[in-house]
Amino acid sequence: MPPSPYKVIYLTGPPAVGKTTLVKRLQKACAELDIFVYSELLTQHLERTKKTNLSQKKLRMNSAHIVMPEDIEKVDQFLIDETNRLRSTRHIIIDSHPVTKEDYGFRITAFSIPLLLALKPTVICMLYADAGEIIKRIAKHPKGRPIANVYETSLHCSMQANVATIYGIQLGAPIYFFNASTAVDIDVAFNKIASWLS
Repeated sequence: MPPSPYKVIYLTGPPAVGKTTLVKRLQKACAELDIFVYSELLTQHLERTKKTNLSQKKLRMNSAHIVMPEDIEKVDQFLIDETNRLRSTRHIIIDSHPVTKEDYGFRITAFSIPLLLALKPTVICMLYADAGEIIKRIAKHPKGRPIANVYETSLHCSMQANVATIYGIQLGAPIYFFNASTAVDIDVAFNKIASWLS
């Protein structure tokens, strides 16, 4: 059986690095593309199961106090099921960042190895940026994101890179790290990823 011509791209990076902006541009450029934004799926799951209205802002501000491991497992399984249902008919981008800044420090809610292998992304991509630039972006548009100092922001980015690297190694998939410090840098990432989807 020939390999599928469609890509499943796992896109990650720290908050405010530009993932959402990038995937919106890619969606406009490629008709055969579905986007799964993990935080949106998680919010929808929590609203269904906890019967409450939950904004992205509130989720970001209180994630470790609201999101339990069983919630992550349910959303992971939904994402796996939907990705495997669609992967032979269209490209998929999964926008996710399992490292979250919490009031006590950080938390990582990464895919387990069996679930990662069931998801089977074909490419791992991470956006990164200078810590000072990320802090400026969060200060300008907080949207519930906690403000961190330079050390914490750099650590957050490094931990996210570690998760991306582990994912790629476990999958035997290529890993791409894209600088997203400026609009020009984002253009480079956009052009590279768009070329895979054309």
